[in-house]
Amino acid sequence: MPRFKHYLRAKHLRQLPVPPRGLGAAQLGFSLIELVIVIVILGVLSAIVGSFIVRPVQGYLSTVARGELVDATDNALSRMGRDVRHALPNSVRVAANGLSLELIPATAGGWYFQDAATNSARRLSFGGLDTDGFEVMGPGVDLRYGQHLVFHTPGKVGAEFNAYAATDSVASNRRPYIGATATSVNRIDTSNWAVLPEAARAAPFRFWVVDPPVSYHCDVLAGTLTRFTHYGFNTSQISPPSGGRSAILATGVTDCRFSYTASAVAARAGLVSMALSLSATTPSSGAETVSLYHSVYVDKLP
Repeated sequence: MPRFKHYLRAKHLRQLPVPPRGLGAAQLGFSLIELVIVIVILGVLSAIVGSFIVRPVQGYLSTVARGELVDATDNALSRMGRDVRHALPNSVRVAANGLSLELIPATAGGWYFQDAATNSARRLSFGGLDTDGFEVMGPGVDLRYGQHLVFHTPGKVGAEFNAYAATDSVASNRRPYIGATATSVNRIDTSNWAVLPEAARAAPFRFWVVDPPVSYHCDVLAGTLTRFTHYGFNTSQISPPSGGRSAILATGVTDCRFSYTASAVAARAGLVSMALSLSATTPSSGAETVSLYHSVYVDKLP
């Protein structure tokens, strides 16, 4: 009997239906349709999420570009402003087209003796040759070879005297320093000077130590703002000056205007106005333009 039972059980098991081969494996994977649906859903979700990310990133890049333009524009105007503040009184002049600004930088100043009781060797002579030099009143001044001394700077440039004129001209109130570079100079050699006009003698009997002129010129076609130095003195303004040295102060210039109001504050000060626009193209936001305006008061008193 036991053997018979085992036989029946084995026969029953052999008669059970066998599942088709491979059916279980198919239930464990993805069909092609399911995979395509997942890809489409992920693409839609990526597009939705990307729309929220792209705009902030573009805004950030635009902000960075504008910040760089503001810095470049402000640096250029600040550099010009420093030169204007240290300019010789009444030496600022602007070209008729408003694209060039020129000035004479002043580095030091002092006073000269004019008291009749003072020894003639200590006084500075006007209206005649002064071959024995003059003595600086009070502390000495720092001087470099190649600098110039300017006496009495009244009114508008060219109205009475022109510091830009040649040093041997009767219209010039500027004379060259022919000594060696030194600090605290108390006595200045005038042996090769042309006669200083009598009208250049005026209270408060002050002189200025100056460097050669500096010019700023905007070339809108080239998109540059350039600083020119060491080109020498020219009676009339040349825009832009030739020779000397030049350094590009800013690029991407789309607009530039200089102006000078000589009587902004009665006769005491003038007003130099400078407007500068810079532009740059960024891949994220296209063209970005920044315009800044800067004004500087300049002393007109000699």
